[in-house]
Amino acid sequence: MKSEKPELCSGKLATWKDDRGFGFIRPDAGGQDVFFPKNV
Repeated sequence: MKSEKPELCSGKLATWKDDRGFGFIRPDAGGQDVFFPKNV
């Protein structure tokens, strides 16, 4: 079985909803914003 390593990406904070505990990161490489929860 082949093991795959997760891909690391970089970006900038696009939106943050502190009251809801989540936000979105805009990838430096372009494409759709990425959702992330506060506990990451």
